[in-house]
Amino acid sequence: MQEMTYHAYRGVYKRALELYEEENYREAFTKFLAVTQNDHDNFMANFYLAECYYHGYGTEKDMKKAYQNYCISAANHHHPSEYQVGYCFEFGLGVEPDETQAVVWYTEATKADDAQAEYRLGMCYKEGRGINQSYPLAASYLLKAARQGMTEAQKEAADCYEILNQPVAAATLYLAAADAGDPYSEEKMGDYFAEGYGCPKTEGLAIEYYTRAGNHGNLEAQLKIARRYATGDGLTPSISQAIFWWLKAAPSCAEAKFALADCYLTGNGVFKDVEQGMRWLEKAAAENNTEAMMKLADYSLHPFPGYEQDPVAAKNWWAKAAALGNYQAMYELGRCYEEAIGVAIPNYQEAYKWFRLASQNGVEAASDACKNYFKGAMGIKFKKTALKKKEKNKK
Repeated sequence: MQEMTYHAYRGVYKRALELYEEENYREAFTKFLAVTQNDHDNFMANFYLAECYYHGYGTEKDMKKAYQNYCISAANHHHPSEYQVGYCFEFGLGVEPDETQAVVWYTEATKADDAQAEYRLGMCYKEGRGINQSYPLAASYLLKAARQGMTEAQKEAADCYEILNQPVAAATLYLAAADAGDPYSEEKMGDYFAEGYGCPKTEGLAIEYYTRAGNHGNLEAQLKIARRYATGDGLTPSISQAIFWWLKAAPSCAEAKFALADCYLTGNGVFKDVEQGMRWLEKAAAENNTEAMMKLADYSLHPFPGYEQDPVAAKNWWAKAAALGNYQAMYELGRCYEEAIGVAIPNYQEAYKWFRLASQNGVEAASDACKNYFKGAMGIKFKKTALKKKEKNKK
């Protein structure tokens, strides 16, 4: 009777495969389910049933049932299922996350040269997840996946070889990934050709790969090519080309916004437009660019013709920059409290606090400013001699 059932459901399984390949998933799912319920030796039916549950083919997605069926086929040494079980453990799909178990199952799958398993196992070694970190082992597994044409593995293997100080191997793999269109690897090859690291120093190729990466949306490459055009580093200077690349980078980069602000405020490569320049500065400052905040503070205190002086705004911009760790802003904020710039009256306690912070971080003018203060019984005091000198200077 068992043999008759086996033969009957072998035909059902065959028909289910045909339906699956035709993307008639609903009927395929029904038949795979029937096979798993009646022919327990056909673990491949469990694999395809798991795929249906995992992707939502012909049924609702159900990660728990997907995991359970992957386990049945993985227990029969089906390598794609071993990889899937590892993936479920790594990302907690249908089972509690367990990176150690993920490593165990990925290791099993790599015995069949499964590129995905080699990549995931390599990343576990690279990041020290589920197993002790090992860059040599990470590079070994990632290289196996890379040789099967996996671009992401080429990039990650290259990164490992760079860490291991093997520049030729790193350059070879980055080049493969770059030529496959990976933006990060294109940027890295720009760096490698620019520095002669792992390959001959070739400025023309550096520019080519930076340009490729920039056109593929790589922000760092866009900034690097912009800087080169702005300074003439390795190519003919062109502020218009620099602006072109800064504009590409600007939507997600405060540095590019700041550079564009400078162009508009000074008329460098564009018609001078103070209003446009100030808008770019404000956008950069809104992304915590302290250089932009310092410029806005300066322009608030020393405005362009037609603009009003605003000491309160200047003090507020210095305060924001100081809070973000800009040492010069700390000194300027100290001046605000000492000289009542943007505040109603001097506050020597606050002035000394900011001068001292700036001084501790190497601002020479702040060190000199601290000398005008002493610690009295009622706290920090401004020296009378310094006060008289300040009043004399005002006259």
